[in-house]
Amino acid sequence: MKLSINQLTKSIIITFPVAMFTPLSVMAENIEEIVVLGERSTERIAVANIEVQHSDISESLRLVAGANVNKNGALTGIAQYRGLYGDRISTKVGGQTVIGAGPNAMDTPLSYSPSIITKSIELQRGIASVTSGIETLGGAINTTLKQADFSSTGKLELSTEFRLGYQDNADITSKAALTNIGSENAAFMAYIDNKKADNLSSADDRVISPTGFTKTQSGFSTAIKFADNIIGINYHYNDTHDAGTPSLPMDIAFIYSHRGQLFGKHSLRDGELNWQFGFMDADHKMDNFQQRMNMMPNMYRSNHAESNSISFSIDWKNEALTLGVDGYKSDHNATITNPNNMMFSIKNFNDIEDQRISAFSEYQHQFSNHTVKFGARIKRLSADAGDVSHHMAMMNPTVKELVMTFNQADRIQHDTNTDVTFDWLFPIFNHTQVQLSLAQKQRAPSYQERYLWVPMEATAGLADGNTYLGNINLKSETAKQVNLGLTYQQDKFVIIADTFYTRIDDYIQGIPNMNMPVNMLAQMMMNSDTVLQFANVDAALSGLDGQIMYQFNEQWQLSSTVSYVRGKRKDIDDNLYRVAPLNGHIALQYRANNWHITSRFHAVSAQHKVANINNEQKSSGYSYIDLIGGYQWSNSLTLDFGISNLFDREYQDHLAAYNRVNGSDIPSMSRIPSTARNIWLAATFQF
Repeated sequence: MKLSINQLTKSIIITFPVAMFTPLSVMAENIEEIVVLGERSTERIAVANIEVQHSDISESLRLVAGANVNKNGALTGIAQYRGLYGDRISTKVGGQTVIGAGPNAMDTPLSYSPSIITKSIELQRGIASVTSGIETLGGAINTTLKQADFSSTGKLELSTEFRLGYQDNADITSKAALTNIGSENAAFMAYIDNKKADNLSSADDRVISPTGFTKTQSGFSTAIKFADNIIGINYHYNDTHDAGTPSLPMDIAFIYSHRGQLFGKHSLRDGELNWQFGFMDADHKMDNFQQRMNMMPNMYRSNHAESNSISFSIDWKNEALTLGVDGYKSDHNATITNPNNMMFSIKNFNDIEDQRISAFSEYQHQFSNHTVKFGARIKRLSADAGDVSHHMAMMNPTVKELVMTFNQADRIQHDTNTDVTFDWLFPIFNHTQVQLSLAQKQRAPSYQERYLWVPMEATAGLADGNTYLGNINLKSETAKQVNLGLTYQQDKFVIIADTFYTRIDDYIQGIPNMNMPVNMLAQMMMNSDTVLQFANVDAALSGLDGQIMYQFNEQWQLSSTVSYVRGKRKDIDDNLYRVAPLNGHIALQYRANNWHITSRFHAVSAQHKVANINNEQKSSGYSYIDLIGGYQWSNSLTLDFGISNLFDREYQDHLAAYNRVNGSDIPSMSRIPSTARNIWLAATFQF
């Protein structure tokens, strides 16, 4: 373990190797960094490097204190932090806001981060700064991506990387390549990343179907440098098809997307100016008959969703002050059809417009051995929706009433929200510092929460099996947050611990709908007995999380995390839905000259504090062990290998949601089981 000073933030950083995550040949430049309490910065960042065996990089969040992932399919992981998830967390890819096409979050933001160029996932610990994103009520996550790399020698340099991988569970194969050519003032990088899988198997020899997929991502990055300026372009293409999502009512038929970014970095008036303009176009189709059993052709459903978005951010910062503006505008459409009935057509979402523009400022000041930071962000948010239609409107009075009510409503909505943060960092005795953080943050409703006009399950990935209705007149959520963090650090030993409390007024959650004709319609169309309508309620979350790191010597290292959060409704006696139970892990690593091996013990408690309104099922506690290793064969070849779930333990992850596939090995509406023992091998060639 070593201590270093980050020259940009002037904050103390503790760095320690994580060979369990990374090929040895790139260990020197790809180490985990935990930004502890700083000399001039109150910001703390937890960094999880990407483990090569994961098809979905969101899995790496499980190793970060306070973080977790809601799994709806092999590629559909929704980031969770301290019991909040989805749109409440600002999730960026390479610093760019990513707006997916799927109204049920099948294409989550992290699914757009290609493995071959993703170096790590950065998560702001505690209360996220106002500079990290527009909607940060639940935290902020950003993936760091490789970009075109300039030559450090002044000569033209060419580097190439190939990566091959195989996993026996689901017969997963992965192939990826990256090449970079750079001079002192110009650079170009191109990549391709392909993964293919069959269905996963559970520890009790059942097939978890459908969970297969085929996914290819490719793109390029290019940049030029002159004086103290850098200007560049990034482009990424995604092709995902035949991907199962057993916790949702449909599977992914295809997702095609184009994403681009023009960016610049400049020295300006004793500070740094950063700007970026981005776009994204996504075309997404899902259905309930190609990958899962459906014996009733009249119940075939296909949902074609499209979205396009533009985004921008401009900020200037120095050691004390940050000023900036950012925003995005996205458009969404989704139409449901039946290929066996040409008359069947439901405009699920039509001409949805979601625009969010914001300005922010953050000031940090140090006096004596105390550091304080103030941050503020003001947000102007606008939303609108076009007219909708339903093929049954002329035959069913309830459908006709829903169509007419929505089309005649004032669908244009405006919100002006503010985020305010305060951080105070101070020492209490040798090697120990305390950070007190306070905030009030607001989040505007998502377009699904506002404009879901007919009973459906298009709920941005809730995956609770219930049918929902939107509510145009929803208020923005308002959270009052407090976080008390403690950091104790010596040369070889670090403890980071936080306790937190968040009170959320006007929290958006479904409550039982009392409109009997609508409930009868949902029973007829969706086989659903109850419709929940999004409404403003009151909620609170509290808990603690932390991590310990100890370096015995150059060969042995011990690390551990623990996370606990309690989510409650404050207006009634109920709990919040899909909140991770008490969990943690302990990892022991041994390193020799050219190889390493890590044993990681995971433990998860039972979760009995479940949401009755969502019909959430309780879950039992469990534990399992992973073994991960690596061997550097030569300067050009590195082998990574491991065994996940070493003892083939049977368990059910509380965040795995419920099986929605009829006729599979997993009973309908039972929680998706754990995957069986998985033996994997990956080889990285670098030239």
